[in-house]
Amino acid sequence: MADRFGLEFVRTHPTDAARVVESMPDAETGRWLDAIPSADAASLISLFAPGRARRYLESLEPKRLEQVIGHVSTELVAGLVRRMHHDARERVLGAMDEHRAEAVRRLLRFPEGTVGAIMDVQPLAVPDGTSVGAVIELVSQAPEDARDTVYLIDANHRLSGAIETHDLLTAGREDSVAGFRQRAEFVLSPRMSLESIDDHKGWTRHDDLPVVDIEQRLLGALSRRALSDALHGMDDDASRHAGLTDAVFAVAETVWDAWAEMFMTDGSPPDRADRKSP
Repeated sequence: MADRFGLEFVRTHPTDAARVVESMPDAETGRWLDAIPSADAASLISLFAPGRARRYLESLEPKRLEQVIGHVSTELVAGLVRRMHHDARERVLGAMDEHRAEAVRRLLRFPEGTVGAIMDVQPLAVPDGTSVGAVIELVSQAPEDARDTVYLIDANHRLSGAIETHDLLTAGREDSVAGFRQRAEFVLSPRMSLESIDDHKGWTRHDDLPVVDIEQRLLGALSRRALSDALHGMDDDASRHAGLTDAVFAVAETVWDAWAEMFMTDGSPPDRADRKSP
């Protein structure tokens, strides 16, 4: 009963669950996270304060680290390992598949708080002469929130335009997507600060904007949602040290005893007095 209750709370109220778990001492937080499936642990640490999430990853044994890190987004991994010591950073990157680890390294080349540090380094992009059928196949395999726009690139990986995938619905599969190309009117530089593009006029027309270097080579793309999340996270980091809200502590009191039975090895609930106040 306690197991089912605990996992249900994590999955239906992840934000509240994250606040409860990160309010505890590091060792206890680790025991709780290690006792739930890796995907659920990754979901919770994505909502943690960065410092707490980093400490948890640094504490993991290699097998568990590999399991958890596989469920953490590339952009979040980059944000967390950025402030790790070299050895800890390399251990986390070593637990990732080579393709994702290289994507993280590309994000780390840009300063924190810039477009390049949080962009999606693997946007949908195809050569100019690609057929409609090939693009439709590519889009069908992409995450649902990354299917609206496909960027066109030339032989030197320079951005040549973009297509909206809904425009392809009535096209012949053998047609070239070049016939549906739109000019990439708005582009971002990877070194722009996040605050400087919050009111960028491109957001009035697009949910995603391409990121290019000085030679117009496509480096990635940034979504309005990712920008909003990043800016919101910066605000959260500034205020988080003030402590957790009374409402969250009320939730903690409600679920504490039920969860404790699930996670404590001796079956006895922990002493509430042991919990750290913010």
